[in-house]
Amino acid sequence: MRRMFRRESITTVTIILGIVLTSGLIIALPQYPKRLAENAIFRMQSQLSHKISDLLTERVNGLKALADLYANGVIKNSQTHAYYARRLVEQTPGLEQVNYVDRRYQLQYVYPTSSGSRLSPGQSPDLYGLAKKALETQSIMISDPVTISEKEKAHLVVFVPAAGDKGPLGLVQAIFSIQAITRDVITPLIESDVPYQLEDSHGTIIGGQLQQELEANPPVVLPIKIGGTEWIVKFPATTLLQHAGVRIYDWLTIPYDWLTLMFGLGIIAVLTFGTLALSRQSQKLEQKNEEIARLYETIQFSLQQTENEYRRIEMILESVPAGVCVIEADSGKVVIANRSASTLFGQQLSPGSVVPILSESYALCQPSGEPYPLADLPIGKAVLGGISSVTDDVTLVRPDGEKINVLMGAAPISTAEDQNTQLVLVFQDITEKVRLEKQLQHYTEHLEMEVRRRTGELEQTERELRLSYEQLKQTQERLIEHERLSTIGKMSATIAHEIRNPLSALHAAAQELKEGLTLPEEYQELLDIITSQSSRLSKIIQNTLSFTRPISLEKMEVNIHSLIDRLMVSMRSDARFQTGIQITKRYAPDVPTVLADPDTIEQVLWNILLNAVQSIRHSNGHVQITTNWLPHGHNGLSSPCMEISVTDNGSGIPVSQLQKIFEPFHTTKAQGTGLGLAVARRIVEAHGGLIKAESQVNRGTTMRILLPARQGSGQTMNPAPSGAG
Repeated sequence: MRRMFRRESITTVTIILGIVLTSGLIIALPQYPKRLAENAIFRMQSQLSHKISDLLTERVNGLKALADLYANGVIKNSQTHAYYARRLVEQTPGLEQVNYVDRRYQLQYVYPTSSGSRLSPGQSPDLYGLAKKALETQSIMISDPVTISEKEKAHLVVFVPAAGDKGPLGLVQAIFSIQAITRDVITPLIESDVPYQLEDSHGTIIGGQLQQELEANPPVVLPIKIGGTEWIVKFPATTLLQHAGVRIYDWLTIPYDWLTLMFGLGIIAVLTFGTLALSRQSQKLEQKNEEIARLYETIQFSLQQTENEYRRIEMILESVPAGVCVIEADSGKVVIANRSASTLFGQQLSPGSVVPILSESYALCQPSGEPYPLADLPIGKAVLGGISSVTDDVTLVRPDGEKINVLMGAAPISTAEDQNTQLVLVFQDITEKVRLEKQLQHYTEHLEMEVRRRTGELEQTERELRLSYEQLKQTQERLIEHERLSTIGKMSATIAHEIRNPLSALHAAAQELKEGLTLPEEYQELLDIITSQSSRLSKIIQNTLSFTRPISLEKMEVNIHSLIDRLMVSMRSDARFQTGIQITKRYAPDVPTVLADPDTIEQVLWNILLNAVQSIRHSNGHVQITTNWLPHGHNGLSSPCMEISVTDNGSGIPVSQLQKIFEPFHTTKAQGTGLGLAVARRIVEAHGGLIKAESQVNRGTTMRILLPARQGSGQTMNPAPSGAG
């Protein structure tokens, strides 16, 4: 009984408690939709703020890549600034202007240049302070919303510093439209047809229009922060709640009163037994969801970083003048290629296409014109051996037949598993460089030939000048000698004329005394001395008079060999040559005739041969006459000449006397007059020739006579047989 009563009591109490809790819940529930709406609106506000912050961060990353190009010296003028700024504006929604500010906070490059509104930090105190802080701290600064014009009031100005190795260079200034950024954030969160209105902190409408909707539907006001200033987004309440929705989490987070709380605790107590088994699995699932969320955020961040790095690399590749492309090592398909590579090959290198050098329509040749083996090219070495290499002797033949000299390089890209799955190829057009090198080589060779030719001419001129100098010197010496001899001759002739007649009378008187008187022997010897010495003196006077007379030549074509032969016949009848000394001759073959006076030349040879015979004082004496034809001249004679040499093995002439033997009255013989060689020299020089002596004491003397040949003479001498005369 008690147990039944207890059960019934518990049941009754439970029913009563359930009724009470249900009644309390019915009373309390109407106030919670408002709280749920407030939570949804708060969540929408938080999402808007975070999305705007994330969107600004994404936009700023693109500006960092542009600042790096300034820091690396890639952008140096307005053209390159416009190129990269245009690409950034096209890829970045809401970005309206990209400018470059120098260290004086003045606009240096502007894009687009047609923009009517330009915000210069140097003209705006607020922007100047923000730009100065960004440059000094080397950090990114975002301005409060600024007004550009009456039509475009809501904009953000972002300053990104650019610094090189030597310090700050300037700032990249970007101007974003707040309305465009807000629209890009609101549209993904709610449907695009939901009306909204954007106002600044002063209530000025910046974007959207809700005038008609606000008349029938009170707005929901969402404060958001953009760059440090609070802005307001207004939505129609009913429309916003339809799109915002209420989540289970909202029911769990709203504040409840004690009655509702008791009902909830009762429900929880009842449901605890059923949900206890699922709670642990739910916790694990929640942890997995959180891990997935964190992983998703990490992946998103990594993807964004990768995209920014890819964009930066792409900009750098486009700025490189050489052709650069990355290909798959196994298939040769292009992964990425810059514009210079497409220009070099004359076709667009899009990702997935085969690199042209591996197709049959292109050819790679050696300097000789032979095809280049693929294994010897850098691309072959990189694929087969994993070796990086460069060569500059490759000729690229395009399908249209145009030949381009290229510098080609290839390097493998190794993965973490040390597998070379991709290659980097670099091509540099060096056609103009090769052309200039060939032209320089041609000019160098031509210059070397010209230098050699001019050097030869200068050497020939030097030889001619040296020869002319020697001839001039010899002529000067001959003129001086001639003047001296002329003076001596005039004086000697005067003395000879004065002495000859008294000497003749003295000689005649002595001869008369010798024949008419008989004197003692000692006196007779004295008369013999007087007559012999007077005869010798008379001969000297006669020779002196002959030496002083002008030489008269009767030139004709003379065969020197025939002249020598006649002379040797005459010598046989002269007792002075009958001493047992052997006289031989050796003639040069086929020598031309000379234009000379045969009598005077014969006189010269007679005196020289007589001196040679008289210089020999031993039994095995020998004299040789030699002729030689000198077509290029010799020793001061530039024209062709005949050389006649007389060589003996006599006593020779001392060096101290050798230079004086051609002077008048200089003799080494006791009975000599000293005029024989002087007269011979006058005769030879009168023919335009030269005479010189070479001698060694106790070994002999050689007298050389050089006679110029007749110019244009075609006659030649028949060589006489060499041998004794």
